[in-house]
Amino acid sequence: MRLAEFSIRHSLLVNLVSLFVIVVGFSTLFRINREAFPNVTFDVVTVQTAFPGATPQDMEKHVTIPIEKELKEVDDIDEITSISTEGQSIIVIQLDPNVKNKMQVVNDIQRAVDRVEDFPADLEDEPLVEELRTQDQPVIEVSLTADLPERELREHARALRSQLEDIPHVSKVERRGWREQEIAIEVDTTKLAEWHLSLEEVIQAVSEKNLNLPGGTLKTPAREYLIRTLGEFETAEEVRDIVIRANDQGNWVRVRDVAQVSDTFEEEATIERTNGERAINLIVIKKRAGDVIKIVDRVKKLTQTYQKEHPEIKAAFIDDISFFVKRRLNVLTTNGIFGAVLVVGSLIAFLSLPVALMTAAGIPFAMFLTLIVMHSCGINLNLISMFGLIMVLGLIVDDSIVIGENIYTHIERGEDPKRAAVLGTQEVLVPVTATVLTTIWAFLALSFMTGIIGKYVREISIVAMIAMTASLSEAVLVLPVHIADFVKHRPGAHDHPKTRSETHWFKALDRMYAATIAHVLSHRFRVVAALVLAVPLLFLACRIFGLKFILFPSRGIEQLFIRADAPLGTGLEKTEALFGPLEKIVDGLKEEELENYITAVGKQLEDPSRPATNRGSHLGQIQIYLTPSKERKRSTEEIVAALREGVKGVPGFDSIVLDTRRPGPPSGKAVEVTLRGDDFEKLLDLAGVFKTELAKIEGVTDIKDDFEEGKEELRVSVDANAATQAGLTTRRIATAVRNAFEGGVATTIKTGDVEEEIDVVVRLPEEERKTRESFNQLLIPNPRGNLIPLREVAHLEEAGGINFIKHLDGKRAVTVTAGVDEKRVTSQEANARLMQAFKSLPEGFSGYTVKYGGEAERTRESLSSLFRAFWISGFLIFITLAAQFRSVTDAVIVMASIPFGVMGVVIAFLAHGEPLNFMAILGTIGLAGVAVNDAIVLVSFIQQRRAAGLEIFEAIVDACRKRLRPVLLTTLTTAAGLMPVAYGWGTKNPDPFVAPAALAISWGIIFSTTLTLLVVPCLYSLKESALTSVRRLFQSV
Repeated sequence: MRLAEFSIRHSLLVNLVSLFVIVVGFSTLFRINREAFPNVTFDVVTVQTAFPGATPQDMEKHVTIPIEKELKEVDDIDEITSISTEGQSIIVIQLDPNVKNKMQVVNDIQRAVDRVEDFPADLEDEPLVEELRTQDQPVIEVSLTADLPERELREHARALRSQLEDIPHVSKVERRGWREQEIAIEVDTTKLAEWHLSLEEVIQAVSEKNLNLPGGTLKTPAREYLIRTLGEFETAEEVRDIVIRANDQGNWVRVRDVAQVSDTFEEEATIERTNGERAINLIVIKKRAGDVIKIVDRVKKLTQTYQKEHPEIKAAFIDDISFFVKRRLNVLTTNGIFGAVLVVGSLIAFLSLPVALMTAAGIPFAMFLTLIVMHSCGINLNLISMFGLIMVLGLIVDDSIVIGENIYTHIERGEDPKRAAVLGTQEVLVPVTATVLTTIWAFLALSFMTGIIGKYVREISIVAMIAMTASLSEAVLVLPVHIADFVKHRPGAHDHPKTRSETHWFKALDRMYAATIAHVLSHRFRVVAALVLAVPLLFLACRIFGLKFILFPSRGIEQLFIRADAPLGTGLEKTEALFGPLEKIVDGLKEEELENYITAVGKQLEDPSRPATNRGSHLGQIQIYLTPSKERKRSTEEIVAALREGVKGVPGFDSIVLDTRRPGPPSGKAVEVTLRGDDFEKLLDLAGVFKTELAKIEGVTDIKDDFEEGKEELRVSVDANAATQAGLTTRRIATAVRNAFEGGVATTIKTGDVEEEIDVVVRLPEEERKTRESFNQLLIPNPRGNLIPLREVAHLEEAGGINFIKHLDGKRAVTVTAGVDEKRVTSQEANARLMQAFKSLPEGFSGYTVKYGGEAERTRESLSSLFRAFWISGFLIFITLAAQFRSVTDAVIVMASIPFGVMGVVIAFLAHGEPLNFMAILGTIGLAGVAVNDAIVLVSFIQQRRAAGLEIFEAIVDACRKRLRPVLLTTLTTAAGLMPVAYGWGTKNPDPFVAPAALAISWGIIFSTTLTLLVVPCLYSLKESALTSVRRLFQSV
C-alpha cells in the first residue's frame, strides 16, 4: 500500500499524531534548556602551580621542567606550551583531537604530575590539573563598586554572592578583585634584637598557641567524654597577647612587645576596576543542566533587589552570555515568523489558499518535531543548534511544496482531492526523497570536520539532519491527509472561475518560459559555452575586485582590548594611576557606543581563548564592551581607529596595543609566529628579524614579541664555609629571608564562613621591606640558640631577570604577534608573505624552529576540513543521484547545479563587498545539497516524459513547464526564509555571525535555480544528442 494512501485511510490517526506533535512540541519549547554552547571540551588540559615569591627562573627550573619531563611519557598529546612567571607556572597541554578516550589521557596527565617528587619543600599547594570545557565558562559577571571602605564593599560582595549561589542550577560564584583577609604581624627588627628573638621564634610561638586538638576519650562508669584541647584564637587582639617567651620570675615577651598586629588584607597582586572605580566582580558559573537565560535573569533581578535595599552599591552586568543566546533566539523566532509570512505569501501567489495554508503548516510541524527529537537526544537550544535551525528555515518546506504543488496540479485537472493526494504524492515521492537525502548528505559531511571548530559544527549537522527528516515525514505522511480533508473538490477545476483567477498570471509566465526554453535549446551549444567561459571571467573578477577570505571577519565585534605595558619595575599603584588617562579616553566614547569597561592592573590576558595570563605590576589592560552595532552610528573599525589615535599621546607606557575579540570559536592572533630554541639571546635576535619583515607589510599593525625583561633580582649568595661554622644551612637562610620579605604563615584562623580562613602572616614592616639594609640587620637563629646576622654568612648580588619564560614542547620559545587592517591585508596574505620571506632561516640559527599559528593556522585547518566536508558531501550526493536515475550522466547533469550555486555565492559576496568567511563556506556546503533539488525533480520529469513516448525536445519543454511552478516556489520560499536573517529584517538586534551563511544559501539558490531552469535542459539535450550520435556511429559500423 502506498504511504499517502495509508495515511489518508487512517486520517484520524494521522491528525491525532499531528496534534500530539504540536502539543508536545509546544510544551518542549518551554522545557528545553537554553545555553550558550553545546557541552564540548576544548581538548586542552592545564596544569597550574602557585609558588608565591618564586622568580620565573625558579618556577621554570623547579616546577615547569620537572612536570614537562614527566608529560613526555604521556601518549596522545599534540603540543605542550608553558609559561613560568613570578610565583606561578601554567602548562597548557593540547590533546590529540582524534583520540577516543580523552578521560584516560587526562588521568595519565594527572598521574604524570603526581610522579614528580622533587618539587620545592615549601611549595604549599599541589599542582592543579584541569580540563577546559564549555560548561565551565561564566554566564555573567556582576561588578560591584561603591564609595565605601574595602571592608564594607567585601561584606556586600559576600552577602550578594551567598544569595547568587542559592539560585537553582548555579554551580559556583567566583570572585575577582577580592583580597583575602589576613592578620599581619609586622615585626620590628630592633626590638627583636633587644629581646634576643628571631622571626622564626615569633612564627613558632603563634603557631603553637592556635590549637584545637583531640585528646582521646575519658571513660567513667557513668558515661564517656571526648577530650579536646582548645587554644584557638579569632581576633587580632588575641594574637597581640600571645606570649613568645617567659621565665620563672614571671617575665614574658608578648607579640605586641616586638610587633605591630593589624587585621588587614593580603597585599595586592592585581587591581580590578569597573568603569573607572575599584570593583569586586562576582563571576557566575552555571551547572550543566541550567538554563542560561533563566539563571541570568534571576541574577539580574536578585542583584537589582539588593541594590534597592543598599542604594550605596552600584552594580554593572558584564559579559552577559544570555544576550547572545536571546539575540539568536530572537533571530530564529522573529525572522522565522517574518520568513513564514513571506513563504505563505509566495505559496498563495502560486497555489490556492487552502493548499498554500496546508503546505505552510508543515513549517511549525517540522520545527516542533525537531525540538522533540532534539530534547530527547539531549541537545539544547544554544548558539550552535539554533544556527542549524536558522540554516534550514527556508528548506524545511521545500519537500512539502513539491508534493503540495503536484497534488494541486492533479486537483486543477478536476481529480478528487483524495485521489489527487495519493497520485500527486506517489508521482514525486522518489525525487522528493532524493532531494531531502542530498540535503542531509551535505549537512552530514559537516560532522567530519576536525578540531575545535569541528566540535561546534557537529551539532549544526545533527540539528539540520533532524529537521530535514522531520520535514520529509510531514510532507509524505501528513500533508496529503490535510489536503485530502480540507480542499474541496471542484469538478472541471481547470475551467472553474476561481481556479482561473488563482492561476491566470502564472499561465502568462509559463508561456513566456516555454518560449524562452525553446529558444535556449535551439542555441544550447552557445549557452553551455557561455557558461564555461563565465567561470574564468568570475575568477578574474575576484582578483580585480579583491574578494578576500577571512576566517571570522570583524563584522559583529563588540569587545575591544587596550593592553599597555609600563616601564619594568613600575609599582602596582603607579601603574593604576597611569591607566587613568586611558580610562578617560574610553569614557569619552559616546553613550550609545559604550556599555561597560573593566580595567585589570597587574595582569594581561594576551588571548581570551587561552588560559595563560601574563602577570607583573607594570602590566594592565582595559576590556571594552561595546553596544550592538545596530544601536550605534560608528562601526567597530571606526571606533578602534579613533581609540588607536587617542592613546598615541598617553605618557608613561612603553607600549600600548589595541586588539579585538572576534565572534566565533577561538582563532588566535592574525599573525602568530612561535620561535623555538635553547638560547634566549638568539631567539630575541630571530624575533627581531621577523618583526622587521612584518613591518614591511602594509596593513600589519601592533607588531610585538612576548619576551619581557623581568624585575632586577637581588640574589642571596651564601658563604658555605661561614654558614657551616655558624651552624646554618642554605635552606634555613633562605627560609628566614622568605619569612622576612614574603612573609611566613604562622597559622590559620577558622571563621564562621566555611570558605574563608584567615592567615596569620609574620614579616618585616613595609618600610623595612623597601631597603637593602634590612638584609644586613636580619637575624637568623642557629640550632644552638644563637642569632647570626645575615651579613656574616651571605651577601647580595644584583642580576637581571625575565618577566616570564615560555616553553613550546619543552624548549624555550618567543612568540611574535601582529594584527592586520583587513581592508588592506588579510591574515592569510600577511602570513604567506612572511613564509615566502623565511623559506629557510638566516645563517646562525641552525637548530631553531618556526611554528606558524593563530588565525592563519586556524584558517588552514578550517579550510582543509571544509573542503574535505565539501568533497564528502559531493560524493554522497553523486551516489544518491546515480542510484535514483540509474545513470551516471544524468547524475553529473544534476550535480552541475552545485557550481551554479557556488558562482552565485561568489557573485553575491562581490556585489555586497563582503569577504568570504568560514560561515559563508559553511552555508555553501549546505547549499550543495539544496542546489541539486530543483534539477533532481526536473530531470525526473524529463525521464517520465521520455518514458511516456515524447521526443526529446517535447519531453524537455513539457517537463520544464510542469516543474516551473514548484521550482520557483522552492527557490522563493528558501530565499524568503533566509533573506531576513541575511539582512537583519524584522529584528532590532540582527545576528551578524549567522548572516553570511544565510546570504550564501539565499543568493546561491537564486542563482542556481535560474541557471538550472535554463542550462540543465541544455545539458540534458546535449547528452541525448551525444548518445544518439554514438548509437548511429555503432549502427553504421
